[in-house]
Amino acid sequence: METPQTELIQLGSTITNLREEKNWSLEELAVTSGLESEFISDVEAGRKESTVLDIVALAKAFGVSTQALLEQAGL
Repeated sequence: METPQTELIQLGSTITNLREEKNWSLEELAVTSGLESEFISDVEAGRKESTVLDIVALAKAFGVSTQALLEQAGL
């Protein structure tokens, strides 16, 4: 069973990969998602937990479903 910290790192890594695939900076993702760039940075590094609404906002910004984002993270 995954630990919560492992899951945070997996989600963060997936967000980083999707952002880099689009060649977006943290600021560009922040504008597109409506989230703060510092918060996104912390989520990518596994330092902060995100709410369901944060994950929905990120998925919409990337143009993927929330389910696809979580599945890509292995969650």
